[in-house]
Amino acid sequence: MEPKEFHWPFSAVYSWLTCFMEAGYRDLAKRMKIQDAARSLLDLGGGDGRLSIAIARKYSNLRHIVSGDISQDMTKRAKRRITYGNLSSTISAECLDMHALPYSNAQFDAVVSFGALHHARSPQVMLLEAHRVLRPGGYMCMIDGYDRPSFSTIRKAVRDFGGSFAAAIAYWCGSKDCLSHDAIASLVSNESLPDITVVFDGLLATISGTKTTMKNEAIEQRCPG
Repeated sequence: MEPKEFHWPFSAVYSWLTCFMEAGYRDLAKRMKIQDAARSLLDLGGGDGRLSIAIARKYSNLRHIVSGDISQDMTKRAKRRITYGNLSSTISAECLDMHALPYSNAQFDAVVSFGALHHARSPQVMLLEAHRVLRPGGYMCMIDGYDRPSFSTIRKAVRDFGGSFAAAIAYWCGSKDCLSHDAIASLVSNESLPDITVVFDGLLATISGTKTTMKNEAIEQRCPG
């Protein structure tokens, strides 16, 4: 089964709708609280690069950011947006599968994600892969919705960040695949992720923690081939 992805023209529509949500991405970047010592960061399910760009502008300590997405069209859009924002020296956009990352163990100081967990064909494998490529002492932060809310609730949240009615419809349609509260809680109860916890706050679940173990590196190391 192939991973879900945004194919054209859906990728174009999604990218256009989120262009009104810049304030939301700035808020997400602030919420993620990247460590001052971090120099490298991987953004999983990075889409058209908006979150990576917001993070780069918020955290000047970061020297290398990878915005990774399985959609080739989204990756192309991210590359154009990064170039337009004069951030090519800091951010690169890569087409990749978050279930089988093409990176060696302990390669990144931080791994983040917004809204990608519910697109994963195996959320557990996605988390384990993110943990694998995170260095000891590195920070993981993944934010996603849970327990699909009502349209009026999503409409208010989108409006608060400058999003349009059309954007609210898009987010609500996308939220049909959101994991339940219990499903997300069970993901971090896995003994391979002893240093990762989840906090449920309003519409969002934040899965985060500082890596203190190499335990799940028993997973076969994957390197670029």
